[in-house]
Amino acid sequence: KYHAMQFYRAQLKAQRIYCAADLARLPNRLVAKVAGIVTTRQRPGTAKGFVFTTMEDETGLMNVIIRPDIYQKYRPIARDEPAVIVQGVLQKDEGRVNILARKFWKLDLDTLAKGLTSRDFR
Repeated sequence: KYHAMQFYRAQLKAQRIYCAADLARLPNRLVAKVAGIVTTRQRPGTAKGFVFTTMEDETGLMNVIIRPDIYQKYRPIARDEPAVIVQGVLQKDEGRVNILARKFWKLDLDTLAKGLTSRDFR
């Protein structure tokens, strides 16, 4: 089974962007970048403006926590983009890893695809 993100992994890795499977081995409080396809966005009324996002890549799921000030600053990307790059602080607790977001970028798959070469057979 294929996942869209696997086709871009080499380009992402070259930019020091980690995949979900890498997070467990990275140190707590490391500032790291991850990229993925957003699968859920939740803004519970009881969460004091925090937004919780789940992203996925070809290796698994990533939980992203967005403070209200960061959400406001990056709202068009954090709210609307289907695929994003997030820079944040890893928070590890009892085997769970969350990413406390600091910055967002649109993950432009078209631009990444320009770096790919096709293997055409004639």
